[in-house]
Amino acid sequence: MPDKLRNSVVLAGGQSSRMGQDKALLPIEGEPLLTRLVRQLTGVSECVTIATGTARRAESYREALEGLPFATTIQFAEDIYPGEGPLAGLHAGLCTVQEEGYVLVTACDMPDISLSLLQRLLEARSGGSDAIYVRGQPFHALYHTRVTTLLEEALEQRNLRVMGFLGGLSTTVLQQEIDCSEPVTGLSNLNTQEEYHNYLNRMRRDGS
Repeated sequence: MPDKLRNSVVLAGGQSSRMGQDKALLPIEGEPLLTRLVRQLTGVSECVTIATGTARRAESYREALEGLPFATTIQFAEDIYPGEGPLAGLHAGLCTVQEEGYVLVTACDMPDISLSLLQRLLEARSGGSDAIYVRGQPFHALYHTRVTTLLEEALEQRNLRVMGFLGGLSTTVLQQEIDCSEPVTGLSNLNTQEEYHNYLNRMRRDGS
């Protein structure tokens, strides 16, 4: 088990247009995807912030998580720059973090936290980079809180591409490795109904 982080952020403010319904509330093994993800994050971080985009979505997610026995603190962050995509969610989430340091950032369409990948990310902190991520995958990654000001500058200038933003940071980029001990890779994204049903089918096969 990797060392426990102080903070993690879930980006859950997207429009889910390709899925056709709210990805964060997709049912997986009898619970919403967001609940599944937060349950995993409570094992690796002391505080989980859900960047919801809007107040309405925050209320919906608060209801979905209500009554669950999470020991970790759960908080919600609305976009300060509404409608500006994942960088706005990243900015909102990091703005809630009080302590300086690295934050694990994932997206609500990534249903599995890979402990082996997280360990690799944590080991790379010694390099002191602004962000540590797997090539081509800007989330399930570590971001240092010092990038918050740079995020604000990018949003003010409407430079909204995530990979473009990363290109202006000091980064450590890891190569993707497949860990056969984890039945579903932590870098799975569920963007479409086809990807969602394929994921469910893999879970059934792996669990059989």
